[in-house]
Amino acid sequence: MYVTGTTTLYGSATARGTLAVTGTSTLTGNVSAGGTLSVTGASTLTGNVSAGGTLSVTGTSTLTGNVSAGGTLTVAGASTLTGNVTAGGTVTVAGATTLNSTLSVTGTDIYLTNTTARGTRTGTRSALTHASTSSTSDLLVINSSGAYTGGTRLDGQTLVSGPLYAQSNNVYLSSPGDANNGLSLVSSI
Repeated sequence: MYVTGTTTLYGSATARGTLAVTGTSTLTGNVSAGGTLSVTGASTLTGNVSAGGTLSVTGTSTLTGNVSAGGTLTVAGASTLTGNVTAGGTVTVAGATTLNSTLSVTGTDIYLTNTTARGTRTGTRSALTHASTSSTSDLLVINSSGAYTGGTRLDGQTLVSGPLYAQSNNVYLSSPGDANNGLSLVSSI
């Protein structure tokens, strides 16, 4: 069947072969595709779009307004997110992550775990803790409760601008054979 010009079909229409439409087409009401729907070229979808199965998008996609993913959202390749991003659950990042601005953590702890370095130790261990004790409030604790049994090491020059206290009253220096052994008083750094 070849149709030229404007044609209005009332009621149900069944095309048992290929239906090819060239030019602008306006479909009002519900459209149901029982198989695969392939769209080539730019497409504008207004209103609600619901995908009951897998939605695969290749190429650049611009989503304006609210986007809700009720299940798993997988994004491959570089992604640019502008504006605020809110994650209501756990965010898992595989690979290096670069933050070009301030990292603000509202919780109390930052955990660092290297499965190779931790050996047979198990459990969650706090590297940094924002805490308060009976004598001090608003305290930043490194290696809280000695969770990292190897201790804490500071490599390179370390500047302490306030008083330095040793809770155990012990300060250990390098061995006597080390040329850098000892304490020195300097006027400024």
